[in-house]
Amino acid sequence: MIGENTFGKVEIKGATEVHVTSPEVFLQANEFAAKNRATKATFKNDTSSRSHAVCKIRVKNTHLLSIDDGELFIIDLAGSENTADMQFHDKETVK
Repeated sequence: MIGENTFGKVEIKGATEVHVTSPEVFLQANEFAAKNRATKATFKNDTSSRSHAVCKIRVKNTHLLSIDDGELFIIDLAGSENTADMQFHDKETVK
């Protein structure tokens, strides 16, 4: 679940936070996330997302301490099949 806390900061319930100290650590975290991603082949896409995924990258600000850290959200929403795709997929896939 994604929402704002009482201070207006975005929080992701159940998220895993990884302190990235090298490109290798970043790649390991990315591989872990990919293993937890649900995909299924569809008519339009062999690896269509069947689950939502959120990646929050926080860049620690060590130079201007009065300014907040930088945050970048990368969001992969589940596939966007629509009613026109019903001829190729069952109701559950489109849902």
